[in-house]
Amino acid sequence: MFCYGRKGQRDAAGVGAPDPGPAGATGGRVRAAPAAGRGSCPGRAWQQGGFSLAELMVTLAVGAILLVLAVPSFRNYILDTKLVSESNALIASLNLARNTAITEVTPVSVCGSGDGGTCTGGKQWSGWLVFVDEGSDGNYDAGDRLVQVHQASSGVTIYAGAPSIRFSSLGALAE
Repeated sequence: MFCYGRKGQRDAAGVGAPDPGPAGATGGRVRAAPAAGRGSCPGRAWQQGGFSLAELMVTLAVGAILLVLAVPSFRNYILDTKLVSESNALIASLNLARNTAITEVTPVSVCGSGDGGTCTGGKQWSGWLVFVDEGSDGNYDAGDRLVQVHQASSGVTIYAGAPSIRFSSLGALAE
């Protein structure tokens, strides 16, 4: 004798097998599973699908371990991305300064700035100014025309080799 279940499928005990009908005839019918409690086989309880608590806990533990391993790497990735972004912004500002010096035939300087309005005069830049340097002194003064202000991302400091970088009217580095 077979045990019958849902949608014409049979398990190891025959659950869900097509009903052979009388004397082995194949009618293709499938007997419905019992409503609750027991299967159609005597002494066999109807099985419920799903996860046990132990399986769920193991899955959560594996997920937590993977998360603990991934978070520091993701943090380093974000810091590296910030650094690359600020480096590219500085290169773009230097290119802008050089191009401005050539097109306007005047000296242009880039200096470190912490507040976006004055040059700090130090070699650690948390931002920078690009300006037409009328006085050719590398400092942003009252007569100078501001071209660009850039404030670096939080936690990023640029260590420059000089307090300012100046381009001559020909686009060459000036001292």
